Amino acid sequence: MKGYYIMKIQLSISLLASDQPSALERCLDSLTPLLIQVPSELIIVHTGTDHRIHELVCRYTDSVIPFTWSNDFSAARNVGIKAAKGEWFLYIDDDEWFEDTSEICKFFQSGEYQRYGMACYRQRNYHNWSGTYFTDIQVMRMIRMVPGIHFQNPIHEEPTPLSQPCKYFNAFVHHYGYVRTTDHSKTSRNLMLLKRDMELRPDYIKNYIQLVQEYASEEDWRKAAKYCRQGLTLCKSKGDLSDSRLGWLQTELVELTYMSGSYHQAELEALAILNGDLPHELPAADIYAVLVLSAAKSWNSEKTLQYGLKFEELLKHIENTPQIWTEQNYGSLSVDKIRDPKRLCRLRMACLEAALDIGNQKQAAFFFSRLPWDNAGMIEQLYPDFDRLDSRFHILFSELLKKSPSNSLYQVFCNAIHMKEDQKERTQLFIKCIAESESDFLRKKAVKEILSSGINILDIVCRLDLETWRQYMAETIKNLSDSEAQKAWEASNTLNEENLFYKLILKKELLGRSLLRGYYTGKKFIDTLSEYAETILSYYKIQYRDEIFHQDNLKIFPCSCRFAFLISEALQKLESMEYEKAICLLHSALLLDSEMTGVINELVCEIAEMVNTPIYSPDSEFQILAKQMKETLQKMLDNGQYTEAFSIASQLAPLIPDDLELLRLRQKILRDGTK
Repeated sequence: MKGYYIMKIQLSISLLASDQPSALERCLDSLTPLLIQVPSELIIVHTGTDHRIHELVCRYTDSVIPFTWSNDFSAARNVGIKAAKGEWFLYIDDDEWFEDTSEICKFFQSGEYQRYGMACYRQRNYHNWSGTYFTDIQVMRMIRMVPGIHFQNPIHEEPTPLSQPCKYFNAFVHHYGYVRTTDHSKTSRNLMLLKRDMELRPDYIKNYIQLVQEYASEEDWRKAAKYCRQGLTLCKSKGDLSDSRLGWLQTELVELTYMSGSYHQAELEALAILNGDLPHELPAADIYAVLVLSAAKSWNSEKTLQYGLKFEELLKHIENTPQIWTEQNYGSLSVDKIRDPKRLCRLRMACLEAALDIGNQKQAAFFFSRLPWDNAGMIEQLYPDFDRLDSRFHILFSELLKKSPSNSLYQVFCNAIHMKEDQKERTQLFIKCIAESESDFLRKKAVKEILSSGINILDIVCRLDLETWRQYMAETIKNLSDSEAQKAWEASNTLNEENLFYKLILKKELLGRSLLRGYYTGKKFIDTLSEYAETILSYYKIQYRDEIFHQDNLKIFPCSCRFAFLISEALQKLESMEYEKAICLLHSALLLDSEMTGVINELVCEIAEMVNTPIYSPDSEFQILAKQMKETLQKMLDNGQYTEAFSIASQLAPLIPDDLELLRLRQKILRDGTK
């Protein structure tokens, strides 16, 4: 019939839906562009029981198939593939969602799909909920529909038969399924299914690979390595050296040994594989990368440099032979892993340090040049390492810095540090670092230099928001020398009423520094503590209405405000000789700021001296406070704060001389702190 057109489905999308409505909706939304732009169908295989899922998916498709879960992923996938009517089949889980499907849409719209038999996209596996730590692997999740195609394996299922060639997409799905939680039920389930299948198919290599991954996700390196060795033995026995799974197992064994902390053993494993098994280029490059890190952990600079040069040589060869990326790729052993910018940075920084350590300026210059100078964000993350290298190898590293790009802000900072004559230009260079850098590390250092110079700091505060200023002052002031702190006091006087908040924050930190260092006793100590509390209260009084700024509303204020309020009240009680009430207020304050334990202890000493005798009754407020302070001492001991803990213990001892617990703590601080 004229004008008759046979509709053809290019793509069937099958989605396994459990009982996670929020995750499922995100997945479905990410698939919508595919459903709109490509002639396609969506098939939902619902493995759960939540009725809300059915209501949700019916907004997207009429093809909803209920499936009673039977601990067999292939069985669930086969339900979807049996119902599919498309030329291609894409399968996905409800805890995954696409970042962008435009590349896949174009694949079908252009007709390119007709030249391929399967396709891989990337799965971005996150290792923390913040999404800052992840690894990308290539997953084969799109296949051409051919007669007899079905899924096999109860877990980590795979379709068969497959047809070549394979298309590799840069498109990726987000996946949080591997984020570690206290619930290990998913891992336990997977291990049970894999081991059960292994009993039925002991020669099936993929089961060993999946067991390695499951145990590695739990950081059980020993068991992961055990199954990795078994998989390697099985893979070698089959005699197919071109099998990309062999390369994955080789690299994984070396990495697992490294992750366990056995750096020397990791090196032995790596060399045995490199010399005995003669792996292909891609796995060899990955093994050399682990060798670099292992040698660096063992402080062997010559080996670190040797392995680093071999890695760079292999990487250059692979870059010039791009088919290696696809021919030798398997799972996490991929172009994404070898080219991972953060990993490459670690390797090259390790080699740079090794070259400097043995005085090889030529190789140091080579690895310095290989750092990602075109990526300002990554270079800024290396500033703390640059500082460390500069302190260890100042002459050699200074020469290297001269070869960094002219716009390197770290170089600008170093120039300013060594510029003593022209104070005005020096200041402008520091301000340039603050204004243009996104590195907190560099900006804090620049702020410190300006503060400790005693110059006008108005140019700084106009470039920093108040919260950033608070953070910088909290971390910077406590580490100033006495002469630098005096300069900072001078600098604080350059701030005017328009910058009152900034001035109060700076003053609070400077006063706190003096108190924490124990510079004052007697009246000077009490006056300084009073000024410290009043400075904090002034900061908050500006922000709160007078009618709510009283003790009854204390719980609504930030901790620092409540602490200052209690200290101020305690000092008033002290002035009116209400010593027990003062002590009671102090142990409430201690709960709010344990860092001020030494300061509170000094005030207790002052009170004890005023009453001319310690208050020993077991139920006294003093004893309650003493108990709190001993608990704080124990926490400081656990955190390795030996110097601070010993100072507080020494001050507390005369007040409670018969306290055996304090005596024991003091000895433990001495023993552990002098190891």
